[in-house]
Parts: sequence; C-alpha cells; structure tokens
Amino acid sequence: MFFIEVGVFCIDLNREYTMNSLKLWGLLLFSGVLVGILLNGCGTTSGKRPPVIFPPGVDSLVAIRSDSLIDSLFVGPKSQLKAQDLTGQGKVKVDRSDSLWNLIEAKRDSQKAIPADTQKRSADSRQEGTQKIKSAISKFQNMPADSVNRQIIQTEIYKLLEEAQRLFEQALVDNPFDEETKTWLAKVYQLMATRFQETKKYERGIDVLKGLIRMNRGEPVLYFKLGTNYYFLKRWAEAYQNFKQAEKVLLAVTPLEIRDIPADSSGLIQKMKSVPVDTGKLFNYIFFQADTKAKLYEADTALALLQRAYNIASSEKEKKDILAYVNWIKWDDGNIRASELKDLYQGMELKENYEAAAEGYRQLLKVLKTERTKSQINWSISLLEFMHLNQHEKGIERLSQVIRNTEKDSLGAPKDSTYKQYFKDYGAMCYNMGVKHVSNMPRVAFMYFMQAVTIDCPIRGKSYLELAKLSVNNPQKVIEMCHQALVFASQLSTNEKIQAYRLLVEGYKRKGEIEKAKEYFVKWKLLDTKAKEENSEQNHG
Repeated sequence: MFFIEVGVFCIDLNREYTMNSLKLWGLLLFSGVLVGILLNGCGTTSGKRPPVIFPPGVDSLVAIRSDSLIDSLFVGPKSQLKAQDLTGQGKVKVDRSDSLWNLIEAKRDSQKAIPADTQKRSADSRQEGTQKIKSAISKFQNMPADSVNRQIIQTEIYKLLEEAQRLFEQALVDNPFDEETKTWLAKVYQLMATRFQETKKYERGIDVLKGLIRMNRGEPVLYFKLGTNYYFLKRWAEAYQNFKQAEKVLLAVTPLEIRDIPADSSGLIQKMKSVPVDTGKLFNYIFFQADTKAKLYEADTALALLQRAYNIASSEKEKKDILAYVNWIKWDDGNIRASELKDLYQGMELKENYEAAAEGYRQLLKVLKTERTKSQINWSISLLEFMHLNQHEKGIERLSQVIRNTEKDSLGAPKDSTYKQYFKDYGAMCYNMGVKHVSNMPRVAFMYFMQAVTIDCPIRGKSYLELAKLSVNNPQKVIEMCHQALVFASQLSTNEKIQAYRLLVEGYKRKGEIEKAKEYFVKWKLLDTKAKEENSEQNHG
C-alpha cells in the first residue's frame, strides 16, 4: 500500500498515570477487593461456621434468616485491614499522578517567581535530556544488521530514552512553566512508543499533548502530533479529527483563503509564498486526513482529500505517490477492504505460502464488485494452481474462462491492454500442456497447441511449429503450419527456424514440389552453417 514517511515526533506519556485514570484505577481496585471478599465469604479461616447468635429481643427465626445474609454483607477484621491497605496504596499512586500532572499542566504565574538557580538547574536538566535523545537517535540510525549486536544497541537506546525522560520530569519539578520541556517530554514518549512498540507510551503522550493544547490552542503542530499518536494506536476517527484541526488552525493564522484548493493550483502556490503558511505542513495535514479516512473505509472523502493534497504537492514524487494511492483505493471501485485483502494475499505469495494465498483469493472473489478485478484475481489464482499447487487442469480452465469473457480484436488480442499479461500466460499454459502430452497423448497435445495459436501471445510461433511436427502424416498441413510459424520468426530460436525449414523441405518433397523443396533446403543449410560458425566463435571466444 501507499506509504509516506513522516518526520514527526512520536508521543506518549511517562511512567505516571494521569490523575483521572489513577483515581479510576484506585476505585476499581478497591471495588475489586470488595467483590473478592463478597465472593469468598466472611473472614473466618477455621473452616467451621460459627454458631448462630441469638441477641436478646430478636426472634430466633429472624436471627437465623439474618445470619444467612451476614456473609454477603460483612467481612472479618483481617479482610478489612487488607482492603484499607490496598486503598491506601491506590491513594499514593493517585497523589503521585496528581503531582506530575500538575507539573505538566502548570501555567506561568507572574506572582510565583522561580529562583534563578532553580531555573538554571531546570535548564541544565532539559539540555542534558536533549543530548540523551540526540544520542539515542544517532544510535537508531547506525543500528547494526546482526541480531545480537542489534539487541545490545536497542538496550542502550532504551536506557538513554529512560534517562532523558527522568531528566525532563526533573526539569519540570524545578520549573513547571517551561513549555519547551513539556514538548521534549512528549517527544521522548513517542520515540519510546514507536521504537519499542509500547502502546502505553502513546497513550501517555496523548495526555501530555492534550495538556499542551489546553494551554496553547493556536499551535497546529500539537494537533498533528496528537493525531499521529492516535494514528499509531489505530484510533482512526480521533486521528482524523486532530489532523483536520491542525489544518484549521494553520489556515486560521494566514490571511490567504485557501480552504478550497483549485485543480490548477500553480497560481495559488505562488500566492502562498508571499504569506506565512507552511505548504509542507499543510500537505501533511491534508494527506493524513485522507489516509485516516481511507482506513475508515470512506473512499469518496479520502479521494477528495487526496485530490487537495495533490494540488499542493511540492514534488513529482509526492504527486506520483498520491496517484498510486488513488489507484489503490479505486482498484475495486472504492472497495477499500478488497484492496487491503489483495495486499494481504499478495504478501502470502511473496512468502511462498501459496496454498493460503490461493484460498484467500478464492474468498476475495466473493466480495469483489467489478468484472475487471474478478478477472485479475482469477488470473492470480490460476497461476498459483498451475505453477505451484500442481493443479494444471484447474488452473488453465480458470484462466480460459477469463480469456473467453474478454473482448478481443480481429487478431485475437484483448482490447483492454491490462489483459495482455493474462493472454500471454494463458498461451504459455496451453503450450506447456501440449508439450506435457505430446508423447503419450498426441491428440490432446494437438488441441492445446491449436488453442495456443488462437491467442495473441509470444508462444504462438512455437505452437505452430509443434503443430507442424504432429502433422507429419499430412504434408499440406505441415507446410501450412511451418509457414505460420515463420510468420512469428522473432519468437523462434535459430534451432527452431532450422526445424521449420527442414519440415518444409520434407513436406514439399512429399507433395512433389521439388523446386520449393530446393528453395527451403538452401535456407536450411545456410542457417545451419551460420549457427555452427557462431557456436564455434563462442567456443573459442
């Protein structure tokens, strides 16, 4: 599928939970303890049920009925202490989360001045953390190929990122108003998430970015980064909304109205150069809106957005990539799920998992919308059956149905050029089936060769020659087939041309046409002599 590498920082939160999520965690933990206690009964450990107590003034029947409910309503002292301990642990985690979250969301207050030495310590921590990230990125770029050293380097990289994370958090403790540190902290989360596939890092990065956006709603790149985090988590709808918001904020800060990008955008692009708008960023924001809409299977919206991105693309490569993406979406008339499945089964083919790929293609046929795509998939299945699954008859019959249903010109060639490869492969299948049966089932072989010559394909000349060989009992047929074979002389090897001339000599001799036989005898010998000379030169070369 189409892919564009995005030079954006990934994001995710740190080792501390957000305030709300931890409060919820503590509540759920406490509730879980209660549920466990209720399921296990009261806190007695002797295994024997204590006798029923009959308090004064309580009717015995009421006491017995009440006793049967007590286990589901009360717990023993030990269970109470354990529940209180767990609740306390949950509160500690919530408090720790509150502390970090307050730092992240802190806004500058002019009445709360930070001492100069504290500000310096914060700046030093941020600078040291930045160096750790740069060192980690450098190691990423020089990752060795062998798995052993690669694992060692990955461990070093992760330690660098962890240390950077610690430094940025410490910097925020010293100076909770430093927006740059918060941005770096978001960056380290995303690096850890993308490089080490840690989903929780993306989620934590999302929380950091939301905090940054609450403090600065006029920075489009924050929405874009938030969108990329949702993107990597495959939360397509949320990713789309943030990519869309990134575009909206970007356009809001420029005096040029460019919401509707025309097809001929050359003049508009020139205008963009005179206003403060980054067309590269705008391209990314629009493209990723299109990409997420495609992943949501909204083909029409995705195509409209891709057209907008195409109109402001800055390079021919970007335009070429977008056109490839458009063609991918349109492969089965906007049936994006079918395009995804096609890619999946083609991947199986590349991994030589032929049986699974063929079965997948067979299932794909059931959901395709157009005859063109059905023909393509049937062609793919037929090749797998014929070449890899030892199902020659099944494969050739499947492809023959495609050929029969294809509109052809007077020469037997497909009118739609995309079908040319299908015809070529079908002709080759027929030829190979003829060769397979020529010695033990010559009648069947003759039929396959006759079928092959009806197809406009590169194997036509060879098939005519084989028909000539099988027609030795009919000199006229031999002559006709040889002449047809020579019409496609470019498809024949030197040795095959010699065979055709030799068969013509024999055919004309048997018909009593001696002059014709002499004519082709001369051609035969001249070509034979030339071939021997060329072979001799190659051998002495």
